[in-house]
Amino acid sequence: MSIKALLAGFAAIGLGFAGTPAEGMMEGYQRPPQTQVRCRATGAKLFVPAMTPEAICARFSAAVAAGLASGESVSVDLKFLPNGVATAVVTRTRAGKASAPVEVNLAVSDRGFGVRDVDRLAANVATALRKGP
Repeated sequence: MSIKALLAGFAAIGLGFAGTPAEGMMEGYQRPPQTQVRCRATGAKLFVPAMTPEAICARFSAAVAAGLASGESVSVDLKFLPNGVATAVVTRTRAGKASAPVEVNLAVSDRGFGVRDVDRLAANVATALRKGP
């Protein structure tokens, strides 16, 4: 059997499965809407010990996502500034409609930012989202 014929056979098998429900799923089943946190962080170089923007966002997002309702999403812009102020600008989306951005701040004095500051900022954002519209 040639490689071309073998590949054609695999393609036919693959096409046979296209459009069929995955094992354990019922036809017509729709997944419930997922929560989502989109995050961008700047100022990571101010962290002691060092953290990457991705690590900051992963930690922040996990804490905030836990408090979101099914289908809700938030977009967060995190800024860690040299003057010791951290800012989170948060926009929540529910049922396809975005709310007005909410700004949450956290100040630290005479030290670099750390993991606990990410946790505190995330907790403050989660509180603001619970209270918000």
